[in-house]
Amino acid sequence: MYIHYGNTDWWHTMFRDYMPSMQHSISVSGGSDKVDYYLSGRFMKQKGMLRINQDEYNAYNFRAKINAKVADWLTLYTNTQLSIDKYTFPGWGINNNFVSITVHALPSYLPVNPDGTATYRTELNNYTIGDGIYADLLYGKSKGENRNYNMTNTIGGIFKVAKGFDITANYTYELNPVTPNTNTYTHERLRRTMAPWSIYPGIISYVGNDKFTEVLRLDQYHVINLYGTYEKSMQRHSFKAMAGYNQELRTFKMLRGERTDLLSEDLNELDLGTAGQVSGGNSSEWALMGFFGRLNYDFDGKYLLEVNGRYDGTSRFPKGKRFGFFPSISAGWRISNENFFEPLKAVVSELKLRGSYGSLGNQQTNSSYPRTEVMGNGQSNWLIDGNRAQFLSAPTPLSADLTWEKTTSTNIGIDLGLFRNRLLGSFDVYRRATKDMLNPGPTLAAVFGAASPQQNAADLLTKGFEISLTWQQTNKVAGKDLSWSIGGVLSDYTSEITRFNNPTFRLNDHYAGKQVGEIWGYITDGYFASDEEASKWRQDKVAQSLVYRQIRGGSGEWNRLRAGDLKFQDLNGDSIINNGNNTLGDPGDMRIIGNSLPRYSFGITGSAAWNNFDLSFFFQGIGKQQWYPGNNADKFWGPYSRAYYSFTPNGFLDKIWSPDNPNAYFPRLRSYEALNDGGTLRQPTDKYLQDLAYIRLKNLSIGYTIPLPLMKRLGFSNCRFYVTGENLFTLTKLETDYIDPEQAGAETNGRVYPFMKSYAFGLDLSF
Repeated sequence: MYIHYGNTDWWHTMFRDYMPSMQHSISVSGGSDKVDYYLSGRFMKQKGMLRINQDEYNAYNFRAKINAKVADWLTLYTNTQLSIDKYTFPGWGINNNFVSITVHALPSYLPVNPDGTATYRTELNNYTIGDGIYADLLYGKSKGENRNYNMTNTIGGIFKVAKGFDITANYTYELNPVTPNTNTYTHERLRRTMAPWSIYPGIISYVGNDKFTEVLRLDQYHVINLYGTYEKSMQRHSFKAMAGYNQELRTFKMLRGERTDLLSEDLNELDLGTAGQVSGGNSSEWALMGFFGRLNYDFDGKYLLEVNGRYDGTSRFPKGKRFGFFPSISAGWRISNENFFEPLKAVVSELKLRGSYGSLGNQQTNSSYPRTEVMGNGQSNWLIDGNRAQFLSAPTPLSADLTWEKTTSTNIGIDLGLFRNRLLGSFDVYRRATKDMLNPGPTLAAVFGAASPQQNAADLLTKGFEISLTWQQTNKVAGKDLSWSIGGVLSDYTSEITRFNNPTFRLNDHYAGKQVGEIWGYITDGYFASDEEASKWRQDKVAQSLVYRQIRGGSGEWNRLRAGDLKFQDLNGDSIINNGNNTLGDPGDMRIIGNSLPRYSFGITGSAAWNNFDLSFFFQGIGKQQWYPGNNADKFWGPYSRAYYSFTPNGFLDKIWSPDNPNAYFPRLRSYEALNDGGTLRQPTDKYLQDLAYIRLKNLSIGYTIPLPLMKRLGFSNCRFYVTGENLFTLTKLETDYIDPEQAGAETNGRVYPFMKSYAFGLDLSF
């Protein structure tokens, strides 16, 4: 039997420090007074961070635009965009490759035995090393592939009916349109094989299973637009009117197949499976139909008015609730065009006031058929005539009067230019009221047997602002023009629930007056200084307190409070540390300790050009956002979450309480305190609430353009060399250096594909 100790750097055994990538693009444009065209293409390839059987991402993009004036009264056009991307990866899946290795792979374990066979279970303490992911990667037969095929094609025509009067008709077809915030792929393939490992010399065992899964999705989107536009100018008056019709249809289809015990480990097709055949699929569709119109009026370039209206209907809602009317109006006043403003133009070059009021509708529900009861199906474990019995489950409850969610916005803004437009700025303040939000209704009692259905259950009020400033000018440096600019944008908003049926103001539901993103937690009061102090802590507090259940469940001396354990403030004086009735009126000892919404989002841009050299940069960040690390945020909690986490952050031991380190950041080391319910670190506390505020140098680019005379001799119209960097550095308030603030904002445990620092060298050529 192999029993050996090692000193393995599992991070660098699994992951690479560098990931090369390349990108190539080309564009061609031209034409005549009758036909013009634009063609472009791009290819990108990037290697991933897995060291064994490296993952890889490839992307291909193509675009073609053609406009043809076939007659004085008719122009035809087409616009086609095609993108194909493919991500191939080894192992058990994208997330599994990065999560499985974070457990059980301790430095004392070795990845391979002396005879070269892979390890899996170790007799040091009968743990499964990395849950078997390294053995599988070393074998190299398990792999996956995710592909996306996206295409958008628009064809249309512009008919000139009369002077100033045009009619436009177009049709757009989208194949698998990109949907934000989703991780679905057009074509998914995942192959698992049984990986060999050994713990006894000459004896091979296997981990995993032999399975192949394939998923195909077809998402089609059809859009028809027909609208007319009429323009008329009379002296200082200008009018423009537009009215039209819109219809949309989106269809979804998914097929999934799975087979086990394949005849080959290298060939991956469903027909090679010999057992465990499972298949499934579903389809759905929804449609929209609407009429829209717009009227613009401009008087002498000083007074601007725009009126809009839409009347839309959706198939998602029941009859009588399908249509909604959504009007809007906006106005502007160019004060700087007034005669009385002329004396001020040397200082204030441009000044415009504007305001708008309007409404929009939202019909995005959690189902394409929220008005139709759908029954689930499955198989029971009971056998009837030798077969597992089929069953149908009760349909999910529905809301009978579901209708449009309506958002009404009021915006007031100002645009200005100072000092002959060297300083440009704008400021907007807005108020957005959302009525009848499509949201799950109030939490129902467990005896109801189902979750609360989606309803027009809540109202929301959002208030915010956005301000931007840019300074641009040109100076002489060494007899040559130095053109430079610097600018920034700052925005902020808060959102408050103004209506929700929650008469007891339960904290786990919406309630009127709730700030969206509220984080409720406990207030800490340092650590117990000694075992004696901890033993004097009232035992009924410990016995009934939610925050000490994990300690109470311990054994021996670990089932009681000790020096270095967290103390919590008993804010309501009832001698119990808990959340009371979990209501706004009785939150026990919990208080609002933060908010998870990002505040004060900002960006800073700058550029400079001198003597054929150019430079540009872009900083981004947020000023405030709270995050309480999730129970599996291993790169923050380390062993406080799971004792067997593979990676302990560098310098972590210095942050752990001990008699010699009584002011440490973390309390006495107890495993699972952040993982399990009732742990002192599981519920949010003020001490470990993190601020995700950061500033990041998102992009820095430096280039040089060859002088024009030399370019002409070389046969180019433009030739520019450049070097650029992405994510070059980040300043953050996070206590850990191993979780990026954007990772934490995206997922409560920070478990997303890491943000990469990248450098690129390139050449732009124009012929």
